[in-house]
Amino acid sequence: PLAAWEFDDEKDRSGKLPLTLHGGARVADGKLLLDGKASYALTGPLTRPLTGKTLVAWVATEDLKQRGGGVMMLET
Repeated sequence: PLAAWEFDDEKDRSGKLPLTLHGGARVADGKLLLDGKASYALTGPLTRPLTGKTLVAWVATEDLKQRGGGVMMLET
């Protein structure tokens, strides 16, 4: 993997793509917690070009009525 986050802190396992937390996002108890009010985590640019990609994320919502939102994105 190019990067993987365990959410012990804002660093990824490789140490090359740390997270910057925005809008109430925080890391606690091995989780990235978002308050639902435009909170998110962002990394810097990738350190090498991609030739293929598989994105994996485990997500838990507060309840089944939660709507909208993105889980993981790769831009440009």
